[in-house]
Amino acid sequence: MKLSKNVQNLLKEGETVTASLQGNSYTTDSNPLARLMAAVVRIIALITGSPTRTTIICTNKRLIIENAQKMLWVLDYSADIVAVAPRGVMTTGYNFVRSWYIFKNHYFTVNVSGSGGLVILSKDGMDGVMEMLDKVEELREKVN
Repeated sequence: MKLSKNVQNLLKEGETVTASLQGNSYTTDSNPLARLMAAVVRIIALITGSPTRTTIICTNKRLIIENAQKMLWVLDYSADIVAVAPRGVMTTGYNFVRSWYIFKNHYFTVNVSGSGGLVILSKDGMDGVMEMLDKVEELREKVN
């Protein structure tokens, strides 16, 4: 997968990318009002041409989470990049949801310390989620 220039500049010397996953990000907030507001904001952003895409990059040293927003579907608008140490990854998981009996959606879930949980709809399907789960677990095991 091609990394953004921002992430490439953030990589340290000797740091290699072991896995990456790109998709739409959703909130895991239990408050239904917050979830409704997030859904409305996502729909408005999609209509106006400023969708947000989340990329999770697992390296041999840390986890990098990038939220990039476009303007008019093409131009870069903003980027928010967070680097998480292996000890900062609290939980990871996999969700499967079928919609309209036809479409299969595979989600990667991650909770990191200092921020809420993320649910990312994988563009690479189940294989992408499973690869990311394996690499994040390998990263966490290096700490123990």
